[in-house]
Amino acid sequence: MRTRLQHSWATAVEAVGLFRGEDLKGNKGSQNWLRLFKLMSAEFAMAESSKAPSNVPSHDDRVKELRELDAELDASAMLQNMSHAVRWTDIAVPSNTPARYYLIRFDNALKRVMVEPHFVPRWAMKSYDNAEELDNQSGRETSNVVLVEADKIENLKVAYPNYFGDVQLFKTQLNRLLKGKDVEEYTVAPQEQVNTNRPRENPDLVWFKRRIRWS
Repeated sequence: MRTRLQHSWATAVEAVGLFRGEDLKGNKGSQNWLRLFKLMSAEFAMAESSKAPSNVPSHDDRVKELRELDAELDASAMLQNMSHAVRWTDIAVPSNTPARYYLIRFDNALKRVMVEPHFVPRWAMKSYDNAEELDNQSGRETSNVVLVEADKIENLKVAYPNYFGDVQLFKTQLNRLLKGKDVEEYTVAPQEQVNTNRPRENPDLVWFKRRIRWS
């Protein structure tokens, strides 16, 4: 189980790793990006009233270091560009496409997400096998491929945000910190309670009486 902030962090780690071709999830790759994510995890922990890791600096020093890392990595701009780079899927695959299966292919070289809608499970699996075979033959991991089932492309993007660079929530929180603001924690609005003592309502049977008279 994850909170919204935790999920945005995990999504950003995987998305940036995909774009950079690095296993950031496995703590491998750019030390600066790994440091940025570590500092952000501490900020998210504090925002959710959890204990920050013992091996990170104080809040003020964290924000100072985040500003330095953002300037060096151009992190905010990269996170924004990742979303722009994949918006073409809104045009390539209309929301009213009645496809049941989608083959998502992330090209590590071109930094692009490609989506193939499929209507028949057999052909969907065939496309998936062909995509996997290309990497197996070359011996290089040139792409990440996943075959998913979804009713609409919108559901697909919600279920697999990392493949679409959906890291805007993480970017928003980073920008808040860079501007000297605190992380904005998300809460669930109170739900309306059902009144079990509500008085019984008498149904209006006028329409029924008219129908009997007309017949």
